[in-house]
Parts: sequence; structure tokens; C-alpha cells
Amino acid sequence: MNFKKLLCLSLCVISLCAVALCGCSNDTATPDEASTEIATSASESTTASESAEADASVSDNEDATAGNANQGSNSGSGSNSGSDSGNKTNSDKNNSADNSNGKPASGSAKNCTITAGGNGCSKNVGDKVTYSFYLKTPKKIENVQATLTYDGTMLKLKEATAEKMFPVMGSSVIYNTDITNAVKFNASNISGYDFTTKGQLIVAEFEIIGNGATNISTAIEFMDEKGGNSYVENFKFADGVTAEEVLK
Repeated sequence: MNFKKLLCLSLCVISLCAVALCGCSNDTATPDEASTEIATSASESTTASESAEADASVSDNEDATAGNANQGSNSGSGSNSGSDSGNKTNSDKNNSADNSNGKPASGSAKNCTITAGGNGCSKNVGDKVTYSFYLKTPKKIENVQATLTYDGTMLKLKEATAEKMFPVMGSSVIYNTDITNAVKFNASNISGYDFTTKGQLIVAEFEIIGNGATNISTAIEFMDEKGGNSYVENFKFADGVTAEEVLK
């Protein structure tokens, strides 16, 4: 009887232990399963970390690209601004230089140097210059033929009456101003023209139309004193005859 009770108790204990062991096996993973779950969790954590790092890298690259674009844009803007500033400064300097004397230094005002008979003067485009050929003879002259020459690309002849262009000889002079770069004239009077006290054979007014250097001159082809003696031979004056060319 005691043996049976002991056997029953043993069986009960064994049954209880089996039940307990079954419950534990349902709630607790085996070492292999636990290891697998830990590896899986670590892998998922690593993947998530790598994904986060990749997202962060892409974001950084996008920010860097945007920053470079903005920097390039600002740099280009600064370059243009500097160029515009430099151009404006140069322009201001040029304007200052041009207006230093109240006129444009390199605009319409251009210098022209005119010479005549060893005399010279300097004018600007648009200015006027008056040329006078003074003649002095021992006696009155009864005729003369001569040519005034000039450069029509730089000087524009102002038309005038015979009385103004030839103050001593006046309306008796025949002259032609339609010839390119020249004025040809001649006159004759048996009463004579008085140049014994020095008079103006010809006066011509010009407008300056070009810059550079130019010359005005008058050549007398023939001229006789009253009575027939020649005062000019081969464009050379006889003794006692003098001439002077003046610019104003």
C-alpha cells in the first residue's frame, strides 16, 4: 500500500513536471531560434542604419549642389557687377576728360593746322579762318592773273562778292570759285590798281571741315606795271615787289 501511494505520487510529480516543461517550451525559444531572431534583428537594424545613412548622403549632396549653384550664380552676378562698375568708372573718367575744357576732347572738335607763306594758325572743325594776300609794288599795276589754291577736303570756301574778295580791284575782277581746290582770277584796268602802299590782292574766308595740316597759297602768273614793264617772270617777282600772306 505504501509502495502504491509512493508510485502514484511519483507519477503525479512526473506529470506535473511534464506539464511545466511543456509550458516553458511554448513560451521560450530554443537557443538556435533565439540566435536566429537576434541575427535577423541585427540585420534589420543594419539595413535601417544603412538606409538612413544613404538618405542623409543624398540630402547632403542635394544641399551641396544647391549651394554650389547659388554660389556660382552669386559669383557670376558679382563678376558682372564688377565689370559694370569698371566700365562705369572708365566712362566717368572719359567724360571727365572730355569735359575738362567745356568741350568734348575727342568728339566733333578736331584740330587743323593751316599754313600760308610761312605763317601758321591752329583751328578746330567748324571754326573760320581768313586768308589775305598783301601786295606792294613800286608803281601801280595795270593787269594781273593769279590762282589761289587750297585743300577742299579740309577747307570750305565761303562765297563772297568781288568787292569783298578783291578790295583794291573790286568789280573789275573776273574770278571763278567753281574750280576744285582753287580760285582763279584776273583783272585789267588802264587807269591802274594802286598797290604802292600795300593792299590786299585777295581775301578769302574758309570754314574748317577736316583735321590735320593744310596750306593756302597764291601764285601770280603775270602782273605788269602801268606802262608795260613786267613785275613777274616765271612766277618770280621783280625787284621792289613784295608779298605777304596772313591768316586770322
